[in-house]
Amino acid sequence: MTEQQQHPITSPPGLAMRFRGVPLVTPPDCVDPLSWISERTYQMGADQELDACCEEMKSLPSLLGIPFGEMASNALRAVRRPEPPPRPTTTTQENS
Repeated sequence: MTEQQQHPITSPPGLAMRFRGVPLVTPPDCVDPLSWISERTYQMGADQELDACCEEMKSLPSLLGIPFGEMASNALRAVRRPEPPPRPTTTTQENS
């Protein structure tokens, strides 16, 4: 591979531009910043793909007044990006 060829795993320019100018702030429990950046990049790509699929589904025609495309799009998004479970709250009890 020459220097002028793009590496096959390089992020699309749109994704790369989203990181430019954004300060790198990793979570406090982050052990490997490079892995964290890779995970965020993959997540951004998956989010773009999901958005494109949902928009395509929304363009499906409504039959008998039923917005099938909108319903299918919402269902796909709910399955691919479910709401995270609530974090358990921890309370510390001090012994007196």
